[in-house]
Amino acid sequence: GHTINVANAEGVSVNQLFTKIKTCLNKNILPNYTSHRQGDVLHTRADTTKAQQLLDYTPVTTFDEALKQTIMWYANNHA
Repeated sequence: GHTINVANAEGVSVNQLFTKIKTCLNKNILPNYTSHRQGDVLHTRADTTKAQQLLDYTPVTTFDEALKQTIMWYANNHA
């Protein structure tokens, strides 16, 4: 068996993600910042090399579009 990352090459910070989610939801909210916790990962990006090699995977959906689709799905299925 293999563990395979399915993602795109876009890196998104937690702050960027927060802003994108609040924009999609049309909410005017502020983040609640706290101290870093031991073990927090400050930077990460999915490596899709294995998916490309084994599955001929090429991302076609942008992060923003995938986020919008996810939020819409959640709103329609968990409202």
